[in-house]
Amino acid sequence: MPQEADVQEQQHQFVSNLMFSDLAARHSGHYTCIASNAAAVANYTAKLIVRGTISMKISYDVVVGQL
Repeated sequence: MPQEADVQEQQHQFVSNLMFSDLAARHSGHYTCIASNAAAVANYTAKLIVRGTISMKISYDVVVGQL
């Protein structure tokens, strides 16, 4: 996988995740997951299409002493 600052691969014991922190159209393409152990190798390719971007801003107002 090419190194990009906004794409990270997280690996755990039995699960891996591909995390996009700033998903954009340039990330569109085919992504392949390859799993292997002593018994076999398996792979799956999925097509990712990014058509636009979503911008979200969440804010919270906290007032101390009020319920």
